[in-house]
Amino acid sequence: MANDKWQMANGKRWEWAALVAILLAAAFLRLYRLDAVPPGLTHDEAGHVHDATAIVGGARPIYQTVGYGREPLYDYLGAGLIALGVPAVHALRLLSVTASLITLLVTFLWVRQAFDGPTALLAVALQAASFWSLAVSRQALRSSLLLALFTAALYLYPFFDVCDWVPQTTRQALLDRAQGVPRDLALPVDLDGVLLLRGYDLRTPAVAPGEIVELITVWEVTDPTRVQPQDLSNAEHDLVFFTHALDAAGMIAGQDDRLDGPVWSWQSGDMVAQIHRFTLPEHTTPGTLDLVVGVYRRSDMTRLPVRIDGTVMGDLIRLATLEVRAP
Repeated sequence: MANDKWQMANGKRWEWAALVAILLAAAFLRLYRLDAVPPGLTHDEAGHVHDATAIVGGARPIYQTVGYGREPLYDYLGAGLIALGVPAVHALRLLSVTASLITLLVTFLWVRQAFDGPTALLAVALQAASFWSLAVSRQALRSSLLLALFTAALYLYPFFDVCDWVPQTTRQALLDRAQGVPRDLALPVDLDGVLLLRGYDLRTPAVAPGEIVELITVWEVTDPTRVQPQDLSNAEHDLVFFTHALDAAGMIAGQDDRLDGPVWSWQSGDMVAQIHRFTLPEHTTPGTLDLVVGVYRRSDMTRLPVRIDGTVMGDLIRLATLEVRAP
């Protein structure tokens, strides 16, 4: 037991030592002759220098209207360095270098969390020496900050417990999350041999008019070749997941049609977790609504048929009853 703990600790020390070495090499590549390479300023860099200097001089924009419009966070951070005495051009390029190094660090943390230490080190090493990573980090461009913020969001995502799922969620864990049994059909439900509805989680079983209905459906891809386009440039072959709340007359009281995964990249066995959200109209009458789901082709709006033992049983799946409370 003690030997195992020693090996684990030694392994972690090796990973962190390797990471420090990669970050030092990355810092050298980004800082060497930063004042001269690349030479001069692009028009975008000059714009950021101008805006950051204006902030130091008292300007307080909440949105920059120049350059097609943009958020001012990068300019405010650069202004902070200028206020500390760093020359304007150097301040903004140093800000990009710092953002790039933060991106590398958080990339390591994220990939290590999702996979393992060696994979994380390989990802950081490749990114540290890649052309675009170097090019962006040596220029005073807010895109360097975007990369840092985006990677940090990926790493922090599971800590906020969004939808109670984390990136490492396995296929079985997804299925375990899919609670509920359709009223008319038993799980799994086959949609024309293309998809199986494995389950769902109605997170808002009772809502008042004006509130948000939230449903999560879990699907397994069985045979994507039946719907994949021959020409991958044609996005109209996409499938669309729909969720409808139907009243007693069969009219749609609320709906959400969407697809967050492109059909052309699907493989048999893939799992798709689709989040559906829609606001129930203020004029909805208290009572109950039928919550139904299905899938249709974007190109011709044709729904995939629901099959039971090979027999078509309709083109939608009735999942549950949604209770509409009085406001």
